[in-house]
Amino acid sequence: MSIKNRRNWIMFGACLGAVGVVMGAFGAHALKDIMTDHYLEVYETASKYMLIHAVLITALGTNSRSTIPQSILYFFVIGSCIFSVSLWVLAITQIKWLGAITPIGGAMLILGWLRLAWWGKNADLGAS
Repeated sequence: MSIKNRRNWIMFGACLGAVGVVMGAFGAHALKDIMTDHYLEVYETASKYMLIHAVLITALGTNSRSTIPQSILYFFVIGSCIFSVSLWVLAITQIKWLGAITPIGGAMLILGWLRLAWWGKNADLGAS
């Protein structure tokens, strides 16, 4: 991955992190008194997953010792966006069919983790 691509992934991961913090704070402050406990938990789950994967995307973008396949990063970006956004919208609107979209994002996150595992198994990470 080129330096330019690594910088782009770091910036993209950082922006997703900012979105995760903003949405988490919004839920904790603006929505806590108007949502049921169930939907508040759904909202919090979306924020946690966004933040976890934002950190991961940023960390993978900083890797300069070997070439990480960009497919891994795409799985994490697209998966976390579909997963988190569908849950945020579900929690706010309580439109239940939106919950059917969430597993698509979850599946992409799982594929990203499995792809990362496969790459890690075969990657030349240099001397330890």
